[in-house]
Amino acid sequence: GDTIRIRHTPLYPFSKGERGCIGKNLSECTISVRLYGVDAPETAKFGNLAQPYSKEATEYISDLVYDKVVRVKLLRKDQ
Repeated sequence: GDTIRIRHTPLYPFSKGERGCIGKNLSECTISVRLYGVDAPETAKFGNLAQPYSKEATEYISDLVYDKVVRVKLLRKDQ
């Protein structure tokens, strides 16, 4: 859908980065980010079927941000 998880590395590049996540739960090293202005098809979860083109949308977003440094600007907290 329109929500992705990213590794949270405060003060990058001065922090420990990936090494600071060794031995921690995924939720301790990542944050959930909802993309502003994006209405992507939902993936399958909680017993619901995936919407059409959800796999392609997920792959597209993944290709844009995977293994890259991104800056996140908080516009407002959601849910």
